[in-house]
Amino acid sequence: MDSHAEFCDSEGLKFPLLADTKGTVSKAYGSWMNFISSRHTFIIDPEGTLRETFVKVNPNIHSQEVLARLTELQAA
Repeated sequence: MDSHAEFCDSEGLKFPLLADTKGTVSKAYGSWMNFISSRHTFIIDPEGTLRETFVKVNPNIHSQEVLARLTELQAA
C-alpha cells in the first residue's frame, strides 16, 4: 500500500490506487492469475456500473486511451 501511495505522489495522481493485497477484487473482476493480478483497467461510474474494461494495455498509450474513453462517457 505504501508503494501505491508513493506512486500517486510521484506522478501527481489525485485519486487512490487500489491495493488488493488478498486478491479479492482481482478475483471478482477476473484479473487474478494464481498469485498475482493482471494489469487491467476498469472504469466504474459513480453508481457502481462497470463502463469499460481495458486488458493487455500498452503502457505507452494507455493513459491517453483511458482519458479518451472517460471524455466519451462524460459527453454521453
